[in-house]
Amino acid sequence: MPIKENKWSWDKLHGSLGQICINNISRRENDFEITVFKSVGLAIQDLSTANFIYKKAVDLNLGTMFNFTN
Repeated sequence: MPIKENKWSWDKLHGSLGQICINNISRRENDFEITVFKSVGLAIQDLSTANFIYKKAVDLNLGTMFNFTN
C-alpha cells in the first residue's frame, strides 16, 4: 500500500537482510529508520532466517523480551 500511495519506493531501500547478516551494510541506527522484511519462498527459509536473526540479537544483547501469552 505505501508504494501504491507514493509514500515509499524500492529505490529508498538501504540493502537486503542478507547484506546486514554478513555485515556488508549497517543495520538500523535509530528508531526512525524502518525495517522491511519481504518474505518470498519456502517456510523453512523464513524459519532459518528468523533463527539466525534471533541468535544474532541474543549475541549482541539487542531486542526486547516479551511473552506471547499476554
